[in-house]
Amino acid sequence: MKEVKFKIYVGVIILALCFFVVLFTTVVYFLNSRANLMNEVVERLRSNLTIATGLVDDDAMRNLTKKINLSEISDSEISKVERSEDYLKIYSFLNTIRDANPDLILYVYILVPDNDKNYARFLVDADALRLIDEVKKTGAASDKISHFNLRYDITDQPVAVAALYERKMMIEKDFVYDKDYDSWSMMGFGPIFDKINGDFFGVVGIDISNKNIDKFLRKLFLNGVITSLVVFIVALFISLYVTNTITRPVLKITDAVKTFGNDFSYRANVESSIKEIYNLTVNFNQMADNIERFNNEREKAAKESERRLRITEVYTRRSLVDFVAKGGDPTKYKPENRQISVLFSDIRDFTELSERLSPMQVVNLLNRYFDKMNNHIMGNKGEIDKLIGDCIMAAFKDPDDSVISAIEMRRELAKFNAGEIPELSNNRPESKIINNGIGINYGTAVVGNIGSASKMDYTLIGDIVNTASRLESLTKYYGIGILISEDLKNKLTIPHHIRAVDLAIVKGKKQPVTIFEVYDYEDDRTIKIKRSIQKYLDDAFNYYI
Repeated sequence: MKEVKFKIYVGVIILALCFFVVLFTTVVYFLNSRANLMNEVVERLRSNLTIATGLVDDDAMRNLTKKINLSEISDSEISKVERSEDYLKIYSFLNTIRDANPDLILYVYILVPDNDKNYARFLVDADALRLIDEVKKTGAASDKISHFNLRYDITDQPVAVAALYERKMMIEKDFVYDKDYDSWSMMGFGPIFDKINGDFFGVVGIDISNKNIDKFLRKLFLNGVITSLVVFIVALFISLYVTNTITRPVLKITDAVKTFGNDFSYRANVESSIKEIYNLTVNFNQMADNIERFNNEREKAAKESERRLRITEVYTRRSLVDFVAKGGDPTKYKPENRQISVLFSDIRDFTELSERLSPMQVVNLLNRYFDKMNNHIMGNKGEIDKLIGDCIMAAFKDPDDSVISAIEMRRELAKFNAGEIPELSNNRPESKIINNGIGINYGTAVVGNIGSASKMDYTLIGDIVNTASRLESLTKYYGIGILISEDLKNKLTIPHHIRAVDLAIVKGKKQPVTIFEVYDYEDDRTIKIKRSIQKYLDDAFNYYI
């Protein structure tokens, strides 16, 4: 769903609500006004019918109804009746009724029953004589002439039928279309009774037009629309004000939430007279206080945990510490076979050297020495398995990394000896430096926890470990710095200065294996000499084996 800005959303909701309220009010007002108007029209029509039926001349009615012939009569007889005093008296009375409400009353007439209930006969029509005069003057009438005794079809006029034959006042509920007279009108009929003997004469019919009512309703509707537009415009401005009143502080709180996501010290500063928004601001700031306090405690705890892990890292493998930091439990490790490079490094003649030094001097010397050597092991993705006296045992996943580490360790040792070693300052010149040997092997070792539930050591076990230790001890015998096994040499992908040294029997092998010297760490002159005699040495070695 596409996102909509809160301000627009609230504004549209309020505006739409105002629109529908105004529209509903206008429609209800119009319909109610129309209903009231129709009720008033009906009541006025009822009043006019009551007046007409009560004041019509009984003698004239009695005389005219006697002249009604339910069969056809001649035009001359009709003309004679329409010029009679009785007809003129009622004709004048009907026009008086209409003239009292000329804008409302369209037709006034008197109907009498026919022998067929679907028909009635005109006794007097308030327009008949006027239309007859129009014919005499212009040769045509502007409307149909309802002559005396004219038969009139009332099949589609149930109120006329009911008034004539049920002899009670009947008024239509709404305006209907009269196809005979091409007009919309509302008809009402009132029964006329002889005041002396109570005989039924007929009914007074009054038709009222909807023209003026329609004009009034259109004017009323137009006024309603104009009023609605004015109200809607006012509501528009009110909605804008209300929208800003509501959304401005809410948007400020929203911005405060976003800022708080990056700065836990940030607090919302929103002033609003709306109680709910004020409470929202207070509650947000209280929540922010709690979150900041919790975060500070969490960061403090995390720093303390990190400090402890870093201390632990000094005493054990980094991989174990990282595993614990991620929530793991290394005590669950199961021993497994793994292809790995194992490096051993040992200080030459360390026992003799330590006998000339105090225990504190020995510790200080070893600490500075290990600091230099260990950096190159860990810097080349190696892990120190253990420190045994002056010996370093380390493991590497990549054979190339183990050789590079050994070369850097030898170079670092040269720099170490080039500086002053305080612990050896009182020794003979040849005893003021230290030397070491490094042996490296590659193969399959068992890696895992060794020990009991109360004390464990995560280490390596296997023939390749013993072989690596054996190679390190052979460096002193051959007087060289780094020895590697043939298995390791075959795994190297980076070229080095390497030469075969001898055949040696190592643990786990029945046949002697070739051991190799790596001499990249030597100075350029030594490397050049060793390379110059490489061919002769290889030939001699081949004859030897």
